[in-house]
Amino acid sequence: MSDKNKNILASSTAPTETIFYENKLPALSVGNYTIEVEHTVSGTKINEPNPFKAHKYFAVQGRRFSITDLIDHVYPPVNTDGDYKNTLPHVVFNNPSYAWQRSLYAASDSPVGAQTYNPNPTPSWLAVLLFDQADPMPTITSGTAADLMSPNVPATTYCYGDFALGYGEKSSQPIQYIDVPLDLFTSIAPSADDMIWLSHAREVAVEGTINHSNDADPTKKYCTVMGNRLPTPGNKSLAVLVSLEGMKDVLPDSEGNPGTGLGSNTTIRLLVLKSWTYNCINATEDFKSLVTKLGAGAGPLQVPTEKVASSYVVDALDLGYTAFNHNTRKGASTVSWYHGPFVPNKSDDFSSSNEVHAHSDSLLRYDPDTGMFDVSYAAAWQIGQLMALHDRQFAMSLYDWKKSFHQALIQAINEKLAGNDDVFQVIADFNENPAKFLSEKVFHPGLTQEVKKFIQSI
Repeated sequence: MSDKNKNILASSTAPTETIFYENKLPALSVGNYTIEVEHTVSGTKINEPNPFKAHKYFAVQGRRFSITDLIDHVYPPVNTDGDYKNTLPHVVFNNPSYAWQRSLYAASDSPVGAQTYNPNPTPSWLAVLLFDQADPMPTITSGTAADLMSPNVPATTYCYGDFALGYGEKSSQPIQYIDVPLDLFTSIAPSADDMIWLSHAREVAVEGTINHSNDADPTKKYCTVMGNRLPTPGNKSLAVLVSLEGMKDVLPDSEGNPGTGLGSNTTIRLLVLKSWTYNCINATEDFKSLVTKLGAGAGPLQVPTEKVASSYVVDALDLGYTAFNHNTRKGASTVSWYHGPFVPNKSDDFSSSNEVHAHSDSLLRYDPDTGMFDVSYAAAWQIGQLMALHDRQFAMSLYDWKKSFHQALIQAINEKLAGNDDVFQVIADFNENPAKFLSEKVFHPGLTQEVKKFIQSI
């Protein structure tokens, strides 16, 4: 790896960790190149050596207009609602050098100034612009590459300066673009100095994932381009990945003043490579505040002090129950019975049962005569799960078992497919009785009888 690609902040090189790089520059950026070769023959009997010369032209191409298959994912997810008020929208590419294959600089631009920590900063040619519904949001227009060139660009609209098609590109290439008022663009676009902070590359270990056994390379490499604006809670947001190729002098300066290359234009036209919307909910509480309030006013469970008229309620209280407000997963509000582990009667014994409960809801008990739930065992299941996962040794053992199980599952299915010409019959066997298929084909010597029972029960 060359010095220009060394990371500034990186974790250790252990294969189970993520390594961050400031950039991952390609060996050659996009453009036209010439190779020239000269061969001179000299000797005692050669009076005037005539050199042999040859040259070849070649072009380095890079995806410019359509990059859907290069995008691994975007965040926040498309068309979702969430508490994203502290989240910068970003796009992750499965090509680790894509963010630097083209240049933010035009031929006449001066590069971003050197920093003490980075004497040669290299910004991306891509940016994620975030528009709020109150901006308002621009209209995304479908067109062709010809719409980025004169005479199809309006007289008062700036569009990539002297835009020209590259080798193999056609003016009929379908594209999408937006026209943004310059005052809005200047207020939300990053400065050229900001651009060096809004992209990075990373190397991620895939060990432990389900498809790890099928990966020849133990790591995956990505690059990420991030936005510079946070969404407004309660509003809809439009995130747009745009090309800023050659637009360094069009971006606002570090003080927020309009770029010097805009001239007297009133609008800027930008090539859109990806766009998506999401909603930032106006959340009044976060996880920290909710957890903090768990203990507020908590005390021992108590029975009503006033006289209770219902004999049913009296019997329940005598058995150690008390009533709680219960908000169900579907949003309904009700009242349910609960008792702790110390009750004046014998509780249900689950030790001899082979029943496996995959979630707490399977232990809810419903009394059709009263229309009330007993949540005692469901709560105990949830508390037990949290206590188990809090135990680091147990959590790591569980993780190791799940990883080995998934790897064994993939291996077993692959082996069976490789040894059986009737692939459709294999799939039918699995679909007909997954538990039987797994119990016969996936078990290996490292699995205990208890684990086998668990798998057979799913």
